[in-house]
Amino acid sequence: MADIPPSRSRSTESLFSPGQSTPTSSVGDNSSDVHSHQTATTTPTTTPPNTPLTSLTHASLLSPSPQGSSTPLSLLTIGFGPASLAIAIALSDHLSSSPSSPSPPVLFLEKQPQFAWHSGMQLSGTHMQISFLKDLATPRDPTSPFTFLNYLSCKGRLQKFINLGTFLPARREYEDYMRWCAGHFGRAVRYGTEITRVDAVHNEGTGKVDRFNIHWIDTTTGAPGSATARNVVVATGGSPAVPTLFAPFTTGPDARFIHSSQYATTIPHLSTALLSPSTPQHLVVIGGGQSAAEIYVDLSTRFPESKITLLVKDTSLRPSDDSPFVNEIFDPDRVTPTFELAAKERAEKREKDKGTNYGVVRLELLERIYSELYAQEVDEADETRWRCKVLNSRTVVGVERLEEGKGVRLEVARTGVENGERECIEAGLVVFATGYVRDAHVRILDGTRGLLEAERASAVDAAPAAPVAEVEEAPVAVEAVEETAAVGTPVAETAIPVAVPPVVEAAEAAAAPAVEAETAAVPETTETVPETAADTAAAVVPETSTETTTTTNTDTTTAETTPAPAAAGAASVDEVKLTLEPTRPPAVFPVGRDYKVQYAEGAVEEGAGIWLQGCNEKTHGLSDTLLSILAHRGGEVVQSIFGPGASSK
Repeated sequence: MADIPPSRSRSTESLFSPGQSTPTSSVGDNSSDVHSHQTATTTPTTTPPNTPLTSLTHASLLSPSPQGSSTPLSLLTIGFGPASLAIAIALSDHLSSSPSSPSPPVLFLEKQPQFAWHSGMQLSGTHMQISFLKDLATPRDPTSPFTFLNYLSCKGRLQKFINLGTFLPARREYEDYMRWCAGHFGRAVRYGTEITRVDAVHNEGTGKVDRFNIHWIDTTTGAPGSATARNVVVATGGSPAVPTLFAPFTTGPDARFIHSSQYATTIPHLSTALLSPSTPQHLVVIGGGQSAAEIYVDLSTRFPESKITLLVKDTSLRPSDDSPFVNEIFDPDRVTPTFELAAKERAEKREKDKGTNYGVVRLELLERIYSELYAQEVDEADETRWRCKVLNSRTVVGVERLEEGKGVRLEVARTGVENGERECIEAGLVVFATGYVRDAHVRILDGTRGLLEAERASAVDAAPAAPVAEVEEAPVAVEAVEETAAVGTPVAETAIPVAVPPVVEAAEAAAAPAVEAETAAVPETTETVPETAADTAAAVVPETSTETTTTTNTDTTTAETTPAPAAAGAASVDEVKLTLEPTRPPAVFPVGRDYKVQYAEGAVEEGAGIWLQGCNEKTHGLSDTLLSILAHRGGEVVQSIFGPGASSK
């Protein structure tokens, strides 16, 4: 954002006064770029508490385009978490410092009913693991009114925070900071919207794509809605990685498995059931990272009479490395050198850097856990009577439900031991901290996959359909999970394509009752597409993975074949149509250094495009999914779309 001057010369009348109505679109107005197929309502937008709006009025410049306008939105983001919020802040600062810049129509869509950040892990006593100076604005522009320090000043807590003498605020305070920032963009945010698809719209004159239609469902009313935008940012965050072994036990009234992302919001409602005399008073946590360790400590405090066990797949809990030199891994100026590396070198670098963030625990928390376990041993020498345990080198290999749904029985194998020593644990609750997968963009953007160079090449090279063909399962990049899971199944669920036997159409079958079409099993293959080092940064293609996502699409292929000779007396048949339904492999969406999806050359007009956020770790480095990079990255996206030379302004 070096081209954006730091001055704050732009001022507008605040649009955040109490009682101000939120703009909504007219009903069924297809000419509007934001329309919903339901009765429009207005809701009051109130002033965020303790906020002097005079210093933040530039945020009011971000709002949807006027009702009835046929002009597409300049920008629409799918997801309004920290990544999109950083973009909103960067754009607001850009408008504030550029008096001559027009105010672009923008819209932010969010599935949650209100802004929330890791609400399932907002535990008492937990703190941030990065400095508050790596907030959503300071690294890009320390003079921005959206810095954490200005938040403290507006809340009247700056001096007291200084007295704390810490760079690591409480996690719930940092969430409040982000909620405070988000509150200033309420006019441009639509909460409670779940995206169903994104379609490309071609310009009739040029034949190129110049805008995109975004479709959603209102999560409260179920009513559909849509909007049109020239630029779309997909920043949906991660989805909980649910091991296949656990999936059947995570739903229903007697569910006893919960993911760490649901812990803080779910555990209060489970407390009564977990303390029931008929429920095993044994609570199990699975994982070896920060989230697993925090939940283990919280359970031991919340349920002082219950047994608490932490199952770790690794040989030991390991500390995170946040020393100064290692922390430079997350510096913004490391992104470009990482992106320009060859695929193999990037993969090696990423593997070395994992110890800073994946499957590791802050040293202070490790020391607390060890100290409490030692004190327990001092008080009771008999290990069988210990209430809290940390069991290393353990993998869950089997699960079954106990009678009357009062708990589950885990079959646990001890790894690294000959003959696979096993034990059974009966638990009233299992919390699995198995991290996240970051592949939601594959489903959301499936309607644009035809614009990809790889998809076009496949269509050109495709041979005429045959009655039996191999289905090649193309890989899709799935981000590494946050924690090390002690589970004996893949962490990311894999949708396995099923060989569907050919179906003889009814009309043809009636004409040839004696004809039996031969079928062959469609082999399932998984092919790893090698990544090549490009000559230029913009041409680097992301690495691919042999894992597949849980989202699949099916294409119906109709083929023709010559049947075996008909039985004597049967009607003569020239051909039989066979309908095959193979699973279409998920698309791979390559991105450039600027995070913009690289569609085929000439497929999309300049000034239009799609950007991916938070799912590019394999190409942009370990910081891609973390808070450390958001301020700078938000500024880069704004520069790419609205900066000098951009045609989207």
